[in-house]
Amino acid sequence: MSFITETISDKNTILLVSEGNQELVQLFREVVKKYKIEFYLSPRIPPHLEKFDYCFFINQKHLPKDVGKKMKKICLVYVNSPDEADKKSKQLSHMPVKIINLKGQYFSDEHIEKILWFSFSDAKEPFLTIIGKAGRKPKSLSRRSYFTFPTKKRFFLYTLFFLIVAHIIFIPFLAISSYFFYKGVQSVSVHNPEELKINLELGLPFFNMSKKLYSFSRTTYLIFSISLTDDIMAVNEKTYDALSRTLSLQQNGKQIISLLLDKNKSSQDYNSLELRVNKFKNDIHEITSDISTVNQKIPHAFKSTKDKLNTASRLLSQIKELLPHLDYLLAKNTSRSYLILFANNMELRPGGGFIGSFGVVTMNNYTFEGMKIYDVYDADGQLAAHVDPPVPLRIHLGQPNWFLRDSAFSPDFLENYQLASFFLEKEMGMKDFSGGILLTTTAIQNILGAFGEIYLPDFKEKVNKNNFYLKAQIYSESGFFPGSTQKKNFLGDIAQYLLLNLDNVNTQTLAIELKKSLDEKQIVIFFDNEKLQDRVNRLYWSGKVIQASCPANEPMCISDYLFSVDANLGVNKANFFVSRSYNLDIELDDEGNIRNILSIQFKNDSQENVFPGGTYKNYYQLFLPPEVTLETMTKDGTLIENYDNKVNIYQEIGILLEVKPKTLTNLKIVYTRKKAVKKGTNVYQLILQKQIGSSNSDFSLRISVPSSTKIVSQNFPVLVKDNFMIYNTSLSQDKIFFIELVKE
Repeated sequence: MSFITETISDKNTILLVSEGNQELVQLFREVVKKYKIEFYLSPRIPPHLEKFDYCFFINQKHLPKDVGKKMKKICLVYVNSPDEADKKSKQLSHMPVKIINLKGQYFSDEHIEKILWFSFSDAKEPFLTIIGKAGRKPKSLSRRSYFTFPTKKRFFLYTLFFLIVAHIIFIPFLAISSYFFYKGVQSVSVHNPEELKINLELGLPFFNMSKKLYSFSRTTYLIFSISLTDDIMAVNEKTYDALSRTLSLQQNGKQIISLLLDKNKSSQDYNSLELRVNKFKNDIHEITSDISTVNQKIPHAFKSTKDKLNTASRLLSQIKELLPHLDYLLAKNTSRSYLILFANNMELRPGGGFIGSFGVVTMNNYTFEGMKIYDVYDADGQLAAHVDPPVPLRIHLGQPNWFLRDSAFSPDFLENYQLASFFLEKEMGMKDFSGGILLTTTAIQNILGAFGEIYLPDFKEKVNKNNFYLKAQIYSESGFFPGSTQKKNFLGDIAQYLLLNLDNVNTQTLAIELKKSLDEKQIVIFFDNEKLQDRVNRLYWSGKVIQASCPANEPMCISDYLFSVDANLGVNKANFFVSRSYNLDIELDDEGNIRNILSIQFKNDSQENVFPGGTYKNYYQLFLPPEVTLETMTKDGTLIENYDNKVNIYQEIGILLEVKPKTLTNLKIVYTRKKAVKKGTNVYQLILQKQIGSSNSDFSLRISVPSSTKIVSQNFPVLVKDNFMIYNTSLSQDKIFFIELVKE
């Protein structure tokens, strides 16, 4: 049976109130179009219902109390809510309201016609149940569009939500990429290139996606001056670049080492090696730039990270200094030999230590030809000429002749290298070295730290950083006789192992340990190439005695200098047990005079009469500016009247000190400079040098000035109280202090 719905007036209006049920609403709209009825749709009940002739509420649970007074024709439609329909039928039985209970999964035009017919009719029956159709929706109905344009408020909320999501959606991708890049940094720290490669491959797609998504919102961030996101993006990008180049550097470095050790290279191998060396140089430059950018972008709150980046940046910058001379060092198109001096700094001498062994490294056109190690007595036993030793060696060591083993008796490595070259030419006919390197026992220990534990099958020994010195002493002292090969074979086996395992070493740790040894003067270098040596000097790696001078633009400058030097002449290894601490008090008075009080404490922790320890027989030297006046020198409070004193570039004071086992010795030296501080602005410069091979020592600097003199600035952090400054540090390398003073 079909129903025909007739309209009463051309101006009838219908209001349909529904928050959902889009399909049903769309059906209503399409059916009503057939008739001359004005159709209105609202998601909620409007305030003026009386303006409408008919009002349909779909699934409406709450109605206004006066709805019956405002409207004559009200129809409540409940879709698949029979309980609610029954409930409303009972509650509103006293009102002119018709209630329709719709059941089914989908509805057609015919069902809407029934709803309209029932609503418009004058039938007194208030309740009607209409059953729709079950099962799968017909395709003809599925194609219908039930979209309705959202309200202004909803449109605003949707737009706002979209904009917020669009501006932050890059963050998860950026966070994930940051995590993988951070894991990559950790992989570098533990020398795991495979893990580094995996982390880079995992992190890159997320980072690329974050960059694309961020490009949409970047302008907004910049408008509001939010630069943090740009900085994070830059940090991630440069971190990825640095890690990628580090991976390339590690892989390329292994190939370079392999080619350098190959003595049967083809012309193609030489070309490959040259290309790899050039790539190595370029990667170092690029990594340095990347790390510098990352360090600038990271906030100061991440102090630990910035400190590590600063350390890495300084190391790479120092390597960059030497890169232009890499071809010279690797003897491109020529042959070069380098002298290696092994100094035992447990028997400390002014130039680093007793020379127990030496080696010769030969490079020939990008090829490592080998390193041959000799015992020092192999050379000294062949010296036919007599060479007068320094006076302290002759008097305090009872040595009438001078040999290579005692040649490190100057605090300047260049002098010692030249002297060692002289002895080797006289003793073994060796000459024409292109440079020399001195390594102390401490330096070898530092280098071993990068390799972990090594095994020497010929000696059936496991050697590491901690036991190297004791093992070396066993093979150099136990059962030693002139011509014995134990010591040189032991050192030779270690050197051979290190060379063969360079491709497996933790390169980062090795680089850090080498830098530490160079900075702390456990390794010193000289090359006969002036430009290369000039760079080494600028890095303070040459073991050179600095000639103190004021900057040319500082006319009122006071140049001070202090260099404390030990020489163990006790024929033992007491320096293994000896420690030192320094206190320097600088006192200025109203007349402009400067009074320096240097206090040094020597502590000997060795056991008495137990080798390698014993009494520390130390010929102690102090280098001071030539114009100062030595006032007093005391040992444990007792005035010392007999001491050596000569003036060359510096005033050199020398005295023999003996520190018994399990005792302390205090040396106090007072020296002055008259009317050094003038009226006006003065710059006080103090150069403090560390001895080659010496252990790091505590150093305390205390400066006091009168009320007429003010300290304006200094280049080191201090604790200030009134006119008194204190600075505590470790004498681990050469230091230069600047203090700006104003005297009234």
